[in-house]
Amino acid sequence: MEGTVQIANSAISPTSPYHNPDVPVYAYDPAQAAQMLDEAGWAPGADGIREKDGERLSFTITNRNSRPERTAIAQAIQAMLKEVGVEVKFEDLENAAWLEKWLSTDWEAIVGGWIIPADPSLTALYACEGSNNFTGFCNPELDAAMMASDEVFDFADRKPLMDEVQLLMAEEGRELPLYYNVLPYVMREDMQGFKGSGTNLGSFWNVYEWSLGE
Repeated sequence: MEGTVQIANSAISPTSPYHNPDVPVYAYDPAQAAQMLDEAGWAPGADGIREKDGERLSFTITNRNSRPERTAIAQAIQAMLKEVGVEVKFEDLENAAWLEKWLSTDWEAIVGGWIIPADPSLTALYACEGSNNFTGFCNPELDAAMMASDEVFDFADRKPLMDEVQLLMAEEGRELPLYYNVLPYVMREDMQGFKGSGTNLGSFWNVYEWSLGE
């Protein structure tokens, strides 16, 4: 992303008061990764891709061809994993076919993204029966923490629950956050009163305060 974004370790952005800065951080350490794969019995084959019991260490990322930046991310993942003997293949689909594939849950890996509300809840994305959970991920302990966090309103009560949610997600590692997205705004020099929104409210939440020039 050419240095324009911040690497993410949690599903909740540091701009949110609910962000937990103390979640485990996975270091970028190819040597340790190779060692762990060796210890797990995955040995490099003739072409450098690791094998175990006749099976290649390989998976497919399904790419959405209308999102070239995500395909570029997938290509970076492919190159990094090849260094430690993991094969990453691509399935490139046009928008409608990608969406159908994603909703079917019949895929191995996808690079995706989302915008969460200012008052964050991750339940729909990660609960066992979450309406937008298309990964098949299910952790009853995480469900309990997310449900509890959705049922309290006071920040002092909710913050520890959201901290626990982020900790459990980081420890599980089923879905890895990559970076916090940056959405640039372009406006006239004499635009006054504009305030960007880092939530799903969009750009027009305070339009009643806008003005142009004097």
